[in-house]
Amino acid sequence: MGVQAVGIQQIRDQILDAQLTREISGTSLWQSQQYNLAKAQIDLGIQVDRASDSTAIGDASQTTTGVGSALNDFFNSFQELSANPTDAGAKQVLLEQAGDLVSQFNVTDGRLASLQTDITSQVTSDVNTVNGSCSRLPI
Repeated sequence: MGVQAVGIQQIRDQILDAQLTREISGTSLWQSQQYNLAKAQIDLGIQVDRASDSTAIGDASQTTTGVGSALNDFFNSFQELSANPTDAGAKQVLLEQAGDLVSQFNVTDGRLASLQTDITSQVTSDVNTVNGSCSRLPI
C-alpha cells in the first residue's frame, strides 16, 4: 500500500563528467596564470589597456613608472645627446637616466624575485593540501 524506496541511483555520462573535470581544471589554471601575470605587470610598471581592444597592450611610452618608462627616458636622452654631442648638460642627463634605468632594473628584479617566491610558496601549499587529502582516501 505505498511506495518503498529501495535506493538512489545517479545516472550520469562518464564522458561528460571527465570533460567537465578537465574544463574546471583548465579554468583554474588560466585564472591562476592571469592573476600572477597581472602581478608581474604591476611589478614591471606596465598596464594592459583593455578599454578599446581586449588584446592591446598599453603603449610603454605612456607609462610613468617601471622599466618601460625608464627605457624610454634613457633612449630619449641618447636622442637629445645625438642632436648636440658636445653639450655637457645632455651628457649629464644621459648618465642620470642610465642610473635611473639600472635602479629600475634592480627594483624590478627584486619585485619579480619576490613574486616567484610567493608563487612557489603557494604551489607548495596547494600540493601539500592535495597530498593530505589524497592520503585520507581509501585505497
